[in-house]
Amino acid sequence: MEIRYLIKRRSQNHDKYLVYVAIYSSDDTQLIPTGQSVTLDQWDANRKEPKGDILSKVSRVWVEVDKVRKLLEVQEEDVTPFNIKAAYIRKLNQHQGDKQVRDKVRKQEAKGVSSLAEDWTISQLFKYRRSTQKTVTESINAFTEYLKKGGQGGLDRKGLTQEVVTRYERYLQEKKMLSNSTHGKRMKHLRWFLKYIDFDTSKIKLRTFTKQIICLDVKELEALEAVEVYTTDEIRAKDMFLLGCYTGQRISDLKRITAHSIIDNEIRIRQTKTGKDVFIPLSPQSKAILDRHNGAAPRITEQDLNKTIKTVCKNAKIDTVMSIVSNKGGIDLKRNVDKSSLITSHVASKTFISTVGPERYNLTPPEIAAICGKNLKTLLTHYFNLPRESAKQKMLSVHGSQNS
Repeated sequence: MEIRYLIKRRSQNHDKYLVYVAIYSSDDTQLIPTGQSVTLDQWDANRKEPKGDILSKVSRVWVEVDKVRKLLEVQEEDVTPFNIKAAYIRKLNQHQGDKQVRDKVRKQEAKGVSSLAEDWTISQLFKYRRSTQKTVTESINAFTEYLKKGGQGGLDRKGLTQEVVTRYERYLQEKKMLSNSTHGKRMKHLRWFLKYIDFDTSKIKLRTFTKQIICLDVKELEALEAVEVYTTDEIRAKDMFLLGCYTGQRISDLKRITAHSIIDNEIRIRQTKTGKDVFIPLSPQSKAILDRHNGAAPRITEQDLNKTIKTVCKNAKIDTVMSIVSNKGGIDLKRNVDKSSLITSHVASKTFISTVGPERYNLTPPEIAAICGKNLKTLLTHYFNLPRESAKQKMLSVHGSQNS
């Protein structure tokens, strides 16, 4: 096998010759272009190589080809002209790929963070639901606004350091006084963006705060069913809220219930948030509400429902004093309030989840998840209190029987 230079005329009407590194063996010849050309005056016919500066340029290709040949020998692979050329091309493509990555990083480092953030929200968020797109965009805009207010609106990627991110974390807690849950959401979305621009996010720790689950018990639900309402707003608010208590659905899905949603005595809808198809048995209470409103859910906005249902619940004597823990600026705050003042549309679906167990329908957690369209793990970890008391009583009863 031999490796040497070879020239081929570019065209019949051209005095330039293309220079190749040629790999010869008895039954195979492979040519690798060097990207250089010479005239006959620049070609040494005796040494069969270019002259002067051109030789130093093409020799780089020759050296790389010879390195590939030696590597194949060390790896005990077939050293043929074809294999040498194929391995050389793979190495060249890998080098070019690495160079593109390095060029991308250099361009990112030279580009402004705010500009990168805008590009990311436009090019990457389309894969999420619109509601998610909105909240993520709000989080990213909050970060870029912080940079602008701090005189760092023109900060480039290279200047973005962990210190900048840490100062922003403290700003959200100490100046904006965000709750741990909102703080965690802002930083989670920022972390998505920072990963996209190859920023080390390992030091970003997300804050969490588990909100208390507010729901009606069976007696309170019965009190709400029995309370008299007189105005149109109160009638609609009460009926829409109870419809949520009977079906476990969000108000955004309840609003879409019409006569066409009732098939084989079931309410069938596709949830807007999850995209899940749910099938809810049409209870007599649900049917009565739909019949009162011409076969559809009551027409009321979530804002009006949240405002009016508090008054309805207060009239129903749902006024237990509750100790509520909230979080602001990383500090837990405790306050006592009447339960009626905490009732919103979200409480309806939570009431369904908490009351359709042993007290009403004896549904199991997987069955509840199937009806309301929520994730079973979410139900178990977020909505259900751990049954400590029942567990203690069962263990004590066994211990008592063993000791007697």
